[in-house]
Amino acid sequence: MSTEPEPRPRITPSAHVAGAVSTVGGVLALAAAVSPELLTFAIAAAVVALAWGWAGTLALPTPRGSLGVIVVGGLALVLAVGTRQEGPWLVWVPPR
Repeated sequence: MSTEPEPRPRITPSAHVAGAVSTVGGVLALAAAVSPELLTFAIAAAVVALAWGWAGTLALPTPRGSLGVIVVGGLALVLAVGTRQEGPWLVWVPPR
C-alpha cells in the first residue's frame, strides 16, 4: 500500500485561455446590456490588454508591428461601437 498522495489534475494552458475568453465575453455581454458607454469602455480595455500581451504571449520577433495593428484595429472597433446613436451597438462589427 503506497502512501504517496494522488497527483492533482493539471489545468492546461488552454483551459486558462478558455476561462479567460469566457470571462471577457461575459463582461462584454454585461456591459452591452448596461449601456453603450460602458460597452465602449470595456472594448477599449480589452483592446489595450490584448495589444499589451499579444506579442509577448506568442514570442513574436517584431512586437511593435503587431501592437500597431492591434491598436489600429481596436480603435476602429471602439469607434464603430462608440459612434452609434441607437442599438444594436455591435451592428457595424463583422461576425467573422
